[in-house]
Amino acid sequence: RWLFEQLEGPVYVDGWEDRDDCTVVEVPADCIGYITGARRAALGGMEEEWGVLMFFMNKKGDGGGRKGHSEQLIIFG
Repeated sequence: RWLFEQLEGPVYVDGWEDRDDCTVVEVPADCIGYITGARRAALGGMEEEWGVLMFFMNKKGDGGGRKGHSEQLIIFG
């Protein structure tokens, strides 16, 4: 579901704090490109190696780390 939502815009998992199947990590803006990799290669490689699903969460209208702060990386699995 969230993968398809990302095609249309920012995705945010409401209530992630109450879930026991995910972890959220604050990633500084200057590290986001390194973690994501070219065409998402780094994230995709880690997902495959560890059997998890990961993506950066943003609420609609929120610029996230691109404004110089940080973004939340959610990890399922």
